Amino acid sequence: MITINYTPLREIVGGPGVVAGAGEVFDYAPKFFGKQFESLDGTMVSTLHRYETGYALQIEAQDATQIKKWREFAASCTNGETFSFDARNIPDGPDSVITCRLVKNSYKESRFGAYLSPSFKVIRVS
Repeated sequence: MITINYTPLREIVGGPGVVAGAGEVFDYAPKFFGKQFESLDGTMVSTLHRYETGYALQIEAQDATQIKKWREFAASCTNGETFSFDARNIPDGPDSVITCRLVKNSYKESRFGAYLSPSFKVIRVS
């Protein structure tokens, strides 16, 4: 069970800022942002500006009342607001709560009959 704690800011549907659903967390390759130069004598010089670690989340199908909460979560975290969740997602295992932000325009919903399945990507902040 993936449980996300956030601060509701937009599209308030009531209740605390917690959404939960069965699903999977997928790690994806870290991204390095910087520049690399080669001098005339062949010496390589690299500058690292930042390093990002991210996750892709796929939540199982949700009904109409649950999907309202997920939409509230997406709207509340769309401008770089942070939220936290357990990245390990191991039942009765050690907690690995991390703080993340939503990747811009990554929140999507896939239709399965009368149900919708949210998926999105996040970048680890701390």
